Order: sequence, then structure tokens, then C-alpha cells
Amino acid sequence: MAKSQTGFIKIFKNFGLAALIFLLIAWLSTFAIGWFTKHGQQIDVPDVKGMSIENAQAELDKQDFHFEVVDSIYNEDFKKNAITDQDPASGSKVKKGRTIYLTVNASSKPKVKM
Repeated sequence: MAKSQTGFIKIFKNFGLAALIFLLIAWLSTFAIGWFTKHGQQIDVPDVKGMSIENAQAELDKQDFHFEVVDSIYNEDFKKNAITDQDPASGSKVKKGRTIYLTVNASSKPKVKM
């Protein structure tokens, strides 16, 4: 009978140790995820519509944003090569280092086939 109790105690100790290790990893993971994702560290996206690419780059660099021109359209309401749209929109809450996607006004009107 003593052997079966010893076996039970061994199993119980191993199970308890495994549960303790699991809980420790879960507890540490909650802090690591918050640190890794920079939880709560958000800033507003500046409005760069209507700016030239150079001015927009300077404005976005001030807040450590990256940008990428993804499209060009022609809109008579904007100057040539001015930014007509951005994503995420100005005033949106994002984290530093985020890429802002820009649409630029074309330098010439689109040609129409006749």
C-alpha cells in the first residue's frame, strides 16, 4: 500500500509542477504581449491631404510614420502631384512606425480614346 501512495504523490507533484509552469508562462505572456504590441501607445495621424509628397514626408517623419504611394488619380480640385487621399484617415489613432498609404493627384489629365 505504501508503494501506491508514493506513486500517487509523484503523479500529484508532477501535475502540480506542470500546472505551476503553465500558469507562470501564461502570466508572463500577458505582459510580453502588451509590451510587444505597444498597447496604449497610440498617436493621431496628421492630415496630409493637399500637400506635396515632400511636405507630407516631412510631416509624417516628425511622428515616425512611413508612407507609400499606392495610387494616382486626376482631380481638378487639387494641384499636380498633391495628395488627394490617405489611409488611415487623418485623426485616426495608430501606433508609431505605421505605414500611411497615399493617393496622389496625377500630373496630367487622363487621355481619352476617340
